[in-house]
Amino acid sequence: AEHRPREVSPSAPLPVSFPSLDRSLWLTKPFQHRLRALVRCASALPTAPPGGRATVRVAFRLLREDGQILHESTSSDALLRPSADVGSQLAGAEASFGQELLLPLPRAEAADGLSVQLSLEMVSAGETGAVSSTSLLNLQWRPDTLPFLSPLHLLARPSQNSSPVPSAARPRPRLLVSLVREPAQEALDSLGDGSSHGIELRLHGVPVGRPLPDPAESAIVAVCIDRAGASHTDSSSLQIPVATYFY
Repeated sequence: AEHRPREVSPSAPLPVSFPSLDRSLWLTKPFQHRLRALVRCASALPTAPPGGRATVRVAFRLLREDGQILHESTSSDALLRPSADVGSQLAGAEASFGQELLLPLPRAEAADGLSVQLSLEMVSAGETGAVSSTSLLNLQWRPDTLPFLSPLHLLARPSQNSSPVPSAARPRPRLLVSLVREPAQEALDSLGDGSSHGIELRLHGVPVGRPLPDPAESAIVAVCIDRAGASHTDSSSLQIPVATYFY
C-alpha cells in the first residue's frame, strides 16, 4: 500500500498578548538562599461549625528564638470540602492547595537561633459572624536541616499512638508538602565538583495557539545534564524521597 505522509493542519497564530517563544520568557537572575515549598493538600481537617464557614491556609515563616517573625509567606485560603473517605476514621474535611511558597534564608553564619515554621491554620466564622483563627499543625526545623538542591516530599500525620479522629478541640490533620532548599549564587562553587552551574527549569504547559498533534493527559520530563554518567546512575537516586513525620 502506498504510504502517505501525515497531514498536519497549520496551528493558529499566537495572540498578540502571548509571550513570544523566540525570546527569553524571563530575565536571568542569580540564585538566592531560600526554601521553596509546594503545598499540595491537607486532610482529616475539622469541619466548619454549624451554620458557619471555614477555610484553611498554610504559613511559611522564619522565626527568631523569641518567636518574632522575620519573614512570612502565606498561601491563599483554601475551601474545605467533604472527605472522600466517608466510612473511615479520617472522615472530616480536606483541602487542595497546589500553591508555591518562598522563604528567603540568611547566610549560614547569620542563621544561629533561627528556625523555619510551617503552620496549617484554620479560619472559621460562626453564625454570629465572629471570625477566629486556629493553628491545626506546626512544624519547625533549623534552616540548614535540608541539604542544598535535595527535594523532599514531606507527609505530616498523627502517630499510631494518638487518636486519628479529627475534632475542633483536638484536630489530627495530615499535610503533604514538597520542599527544596536552594543555595545562594556564590555557594554553587562549593557544590559538586566546584564548577556547578545552576539552572531552573519551569514547565508552564503547552501554548494555546500551538497545540500538541495528539491529546495528552500527563507527561514525565527527565533532564540529564551529565551524559557520560547518566547511564551509570542508579535509577533510585533520580527519585524524590518521601518522608513521613509522625506527631
